[in-house]
Amino acid sequence: MLRAMSGILRFSTRRGGAVLSPLTPEEEAEEDEADAGVARGGFATDEEVRAVWAKHGL
Repeated sequence: MLRAMSGILRFSTRRGGAVLSPLTPEEEAEEDEADAGVARGGFATDEEVRAVWAKHGL
């Protein structure tokens, strides 16, 4: 997904805004892994999402 934008939005409090910068090799690998998970249908169920929310008091 982010790869389609050829970068990632980074927020910097020092600069007071957002900057678009290229993905690092590690981020690129994470995107590849996420894309593969989506292709396999690897999504959390509503129940799993609610459990995580509950765990963190949300």
